[in-house]
Amino acid sequence: MGRAKSKRVKDMRRRAFWLMRRMERRRMLREGFWDREKAELVALGIYPLYNVGRGEVLFDQRGYVNPALSSYR
Repeated sequence: MGRAKSKRVKDMRRRAFWLMRRMERRRMLREGFWDREKAELVALGIYPLYNVGRGEVLFDQRGYVNPALSSYR
């Protein structure tokens, strides 16, 4: 037996949201500015799926990781 249509639609939506978050995460890390003086990666854009604004520190060399990036949901 196959799955119910509502379950398939729900799975497709979940997968689409997961892919959007994955693409935005990659874009956020790719577009970030690496400040050599302070040794930290700074967000240059606004990323609403991760609740990260412009100018927030994403991570630094001393071990800080932004809570939005600490766990991959």
